Amino acid sequence: MTHQINPFLQLRILILLVIFSSIFITTKSFSQITQEDIQTLTSGEIALPVKKAILGSYSFAKDSPSDFKVQLQLAKVLASHDLHKWAQLQYMEAIKLNPDNMEAHYLNGISLELLGESESSLAEYQKCAVLDPDYAPLSFRIGELLGRAGKIEASVEYLKKYLQRRPDCVAGQRRLAQSLVTAERYTEAKEYLSKVLLVHPNEKISLTSMATVQLRLGNMEELAEYQKLLTEDGVENIAFSLIDALEFNVELLNKSPNIWITKSEEFDKTKQFSCAIVCLKIANEGRPNDPVVLDRIGRNYFRLGKYRKAVRYFNRSLSIDGSRTITLHNRALAFIEIGKIQSAIQDVELIFVLEPDNNRSSALKKQLDAVNRDRR
Repeated sequence: MTHQINPFLQLRILILLVIFSSIFITTKSFSQITQEDIQTLTSGEIALPVKKAILGSYSFAKDSPSDFKVQLQLAKVLASHDLHKWAQLQYMEAIKLNPDNMEAHYLNGISLELLGESESSLAEYQKCAVLDPDYAPLSFRIGELLGRAGKIEASVEYLKKYLQRRPDCVAGQRRLAQSLVTAERYTEAKEYLSKVLLVHPNEKISLTSMATVQLRLGNMEELAEYQKLLTEDGVENIAFSLIDALEFNVELLNKSPNIWITKSEEFDKTKQFSCAIVCLKIANEGRPNDPVVLDRIGRNYFRLGKYRKAVRYFNRSLSIDGSRTITLHNRALAFIEIGKIQSAIQDVELIFVLEPDNNRSSALKKQLDAVNRDRR
């Protein structure tokens, strides 16, 4: 006996299949960054080096889908250009490959926080705290988010934990004082505000908070004193520095700048010079006094036609080691491109003072000698 399916039921099943299919497709498209996403990101008004850095990092990630470090690097590049929506998706891709990597969770939390996703950001920071409970900035970030959520006592607890590890951090002292004022713990707040004002006596927010504290404690003479200070010239809002995501990243990379030098060499081979610069700048944070790294950054800027930037990095390299004839040669080439012929001549003359038998720069010397004769 043959059973026929009701046409109305068939239509309902078809509609449900279309809905589920569209949900699956949408979820898939937002779970990873596609070639189309990258093309969209780089199709607008975006500086050429930035575009190359993004395209290069994406190409590298696409060719190495199971390489955690490569996937994480793409996320970092996106975040470094404030593309946090896409960076956050890419951090999740990296986390799938290495779920216990604290750096990936931390940087993902930063991007989520900047996107206004406070609850998700807090969850990421709390994962980090399990993975590395001794990393001080986590306590600050968790305390900050708890304070915004109105969980003041918990905020105070985390901010105090932060200051146990960074007792001289003025930003932490001020933030803790603000939470203590909100919690009506005025005596404690006064202690931390005094430390802040000892370092920054004209800091407006702390002076205002201290005036509030003196009022609540009934100290009318002290209140009048702080009100007077608030009316004087020189009072200003000061942005206190705190170890942020970039500095945190550098802190980890200080241990292994060779990784980034090697990665830059791979980008050099494929002529992805902007990507190489990104890697070399990270390596430079770990080796700030390495003239070779600075010279290589300068050379890549030269290859991109950014001659003045190239000169700046050659200058930095030579300020560390003025005897590097290869850097003098490179700077001379850059000087020629920006029309500073006399400076180029001086660099080449110095090369042959340092190395009379230098072969690399001999052709350049002949060209500049000819130019010099013509100018006379």
